[in-house]
Amino acid sequence: AALLSRRHIPEHIGTAHLRKQHQYREAELRPLVMRIILTTLAFIFATAGSAFAHAHLDHAAPKVGSTVAQAPKEVVLWFTNQLEPAFSSIEVRDEKGAAVTSGKAVLGGDRTQLRVPLKALPAGTYKVIWRVLSVDTHRTQGDFTFRVGR
Repeated sequence: AALLSRRHIPEHIGTAHLRKQHQYREAELRPLVMRIILTTLAFIFATAGSAFAHAHLDHAAPKVGSTVAQAPKEVVLWFTNQLEPAFSSIEVRDEKGAAVTSGKAVLGGDRTQLRVPLKALPAGTYKVIWRVLSVDTHRTQGDFTFRVGR
């Protein structure tokens, strides 16, 4: 500290000069910081779509809640994301709760389609229960009914 007290500081370097120097540095850094923030936000929004890409039911055959004149030979479900076949299933049950599928569910198409064969179905209401694991490792499940006959 003793050496510093004898040090000569030119008069043009004072508080005003330091304040001005700080403003110049801040003005130089502000665009860089804004670019970093905007790039980070763009990355977050660009990758957010894949984060919300869980496999949800897109449509089905027979249609959800529909009444069909003839019994379908299979139930086909289309999803919004690709599925993992080992962890995806469809159950179809009659009004008494008995299973009416005649095999396991298999993937079709581009791995977004899941289908299961059915036994011969008499007239009545049937409940389709699905559980799937999407390739993004998220589970979703749901159910719906359809009716055979009038």
